[in-house]
Amino acid sequence: MPRSEILSPEGLRSDGRRYNEIRQFKARMSLPTCSSFDGSALCAMGLTTVLCTVSGPHEPDANKRAQMKADAAYLHVDYTVLPFAGQDRKKAGRTDKRMQEICLALQQTFSQAAILKLYPRTQIDVRLQIVQQDGGALACAINAATLALIDAGIPLYHFIAACSLGAGTAQALLDVTALEESDIPWLTLATEGHSGKISFLQCETRLGLDAFDACLEYGVLGSQAVRGLLEGVCREAGKEYKAKLER
Repeated sequence: MPRSEILSPEGLRSDGRRYNEIRQFKARMSLPTCSSFDGSALCAMGLTTVLCTVSGPHEPDANKRAQMKADAAYLHVDYTVLPFAGQDRKKAGRTDKRMQEICLALQQTFSQAAILKLYPRTQIDVRLQIVQQDGGALACAINAATLALIDAGIPLYHFIAACSLGAGTAQALLDVTALEESDIPWLTLATEGHSGKISFLQCETRLGLDAFDACLEYGVLGSQAVRGLLEGVCREAGKEYKAKLER
């Protein structure tokens, strides 16, 4: 699709959204199928779906002891794309360089967001699996990780909420699809809580300065909207948990 056709004359994208609208957002915490983990969440933004599980705090793995801190937990992130997830069905394993970079970036982001000093000399494992990929997978993964950490009882200084941005012809596009990712430059942005402070930023393609500034502006607004959705999911999960205790 040529960039000029990203938006119709009526200002609509290929899936009927306007430039500043995110896709349908669905999320669940405490998945019955993941009861063996300390926390879990399934997050979907449009067709993009990510499963996140959290284990810990627990005794550190033997190969991670050198990275332990005496006064804080070590947070390890594993990010994988399942073979059937993407439209092109490319294999992306743990040894893939881009996957390693993503894992490191996510590890740094959530290590700053989680209150790890409460669990010295322990390890927390965050495992992210891209179940279905239709654009914005990294943003969806960040949102899933936030919910799963909360479900595991790991206290956070603030929510980390994310969305993807595409540089359209006239303005930035919120929450891009796989089709849009293939046609326009795009990036992933996450913010901290109510402050709107950017905590994660990854640009997948080259962007002009004007387009980059526009993406930042809309990205902060989009992430704040997602934060509200994440808070709603947590409230609903809390109500369900309370109802179980009262039975």
